[in-house]
Amino acid sequence: MNVHNAYCKKYFVSPSSVAKKYFDDINPGVRYDTMLRGLNRFFSNQGNDCVNGHWSMSHPRTNAYFIKAIYNHLNSGKGYWKNPKTKKRISPVIVLINRTPKTTSLHWVTVVGIEGFNPNRPSFANCVVKINEWGRQTRESCLTFAKHASQVNSPTLLKWMHDYYLLRYN
Repeated sequence: MNVHNAYCKKYFVSPSSVAKKYFDDINPGVRYDTMLRGLNRFFSNQGNDCVNGHWSMSHPRTNAYFIKAIYNHLNSGKGYWKNPKTKKRISPVIVLINRTPKTTSLHWVTVVGIEGFNPNRPSFANCVVKINEWGRQTRESCLTFAKHASQVNSPTLLKWMHDYYLLRYN
């Protein structure tokens, strides 16, 4: 639970200890509404150990708005983590992405940084997203990451889904 460590004073919570209680549904993986409801229930049960707030979801409509929304929230200053280079607080977000060369299904990742992006002059030329995924931190170009996030809406299976699922702690 990367986000727990980012927004709460307690250092470690085992995902297996909270999965069934807060994030269980009948789907393979965790549906977006189950994830959102579970995060809010879990964080509200942490008492004063967490930064005051609640989880909300947004659905940006384009790659540019998606990356800009992530960038803006990462730099909102809410949470306990600090960027090692700038020493500023960062506010990680959770994003649902499609299969990648490393995975076989839709899954949630924690975005912990964006480098080379200027929100005033959005360009993907040097933009890189830092992702925490299954115990490892990886880097992807912003355009590749946006593509993985926009492909959760499969025209054949999941027509009712949006193109992007971005969960943030406000």
